Amino acid sequence: MERKCSRRPGLGPPTLYTFLLGIIFITLSSSRILLVKYSANEENKYDYLPTTVNVCSELMKLILCI
Repeated sequence: MERKCSRRPGLGPPTLYTFLLGIIFITLSSSRILLVKYSANEENKYDYLPTTVNVCSELMKLILCI
């Protein structure tokens, strides 16, 4: 008689990696919004291009996914 090992579906490392990446993406998106909102100087202008924040955030996502 052979005994088969039964595992709970959905509790393996791929699921944990998916949740971890999701949390990282949410954190990056939230920090991007907060950075752009609170980094204006006294004249309500930025010392950088706000588009740069988006590009850097997408680059970080790409690096994390690789």
